Amino acid sequence: MDVIDRFTDVMIASGVDIDCATKISRSVRQEFCGGLVYVAKRSELDKTRMAEDIKHNIPQDKIAKKYGISKITVYRMMRKIRESRT
Repeated sequence: MDVIDRFTDVMIASGVDIDCATKISRSVRQEFCGGLVYVAKRSELDKTRMAEDIKHNIPQDKIAKKYGISKITVYRMMRKIRESRT
């Protein structure tokens, strides 16, 4: 499966002009051609928001439900935040 082709299809289906979508695809393909690219499950913005929720003492079960993650993942994030403070 070619991820860039899939993104192109999604852009076109979302109303982006075909020429513009093709231009974007070419640009991305040129930038990342031949390399391995990691696609994170969550964006950095999501991770930042989760960390802020943890710092504001929002209950772990509410954080887990809000972001669709397990409580264990919330506990791991809490531990990382706590360890980074020391």
